[in-house]
Amino acid sequence: MQIINVDYENEQGEAIERLPINFVDVLSVLYKNEEVNAKKYPWIMTIDPYGDTTFNLLQWAHLISEFTELEKSLENENAKNIVNGLIHFLKKNQNNTHTYLKFIGD
Repeated sequence: MQIINVDYENEQGEAIERLPINFVDVLSVLYKNEEVNAKKYPWIMTIDPYGDTTFNLLQWAHLISEFTELEKSLENENAKNIVNGLIHFLKKNQNNTHTYLKFIGD
C-alpha cells in the first residue's frame, strides 16, 4: 500500500492539516504511460512517492489544474475518489500566504 500524507504546512514546517491518501491507484495509472504523463502532468509527476515533495502557494494552481484533468481521465473509481478528495483539500487551502503543501512519501 502506497500511503502518502499530504500536509498543509505553515512557514515553520508545522502541519496545519493532514490528508492521508492511498496513492497506489493513482501512481499505477500515471506510471503505465510515464513518458506521456510526464508531459501531460509535469507537476504531478514530480511527486516522489518515496520521499518528500514540497509545493509553494504559486505552484498549487498547477497541481489543481493537473489533478482536475487527471480525475476526468480516470476509470478506476477508487483512484477517482482519491484525486477528488485531494482536489478539495488543495482548493480549501490554496489562498493562504506563507503556507506550503508537502507530499510525504512512504
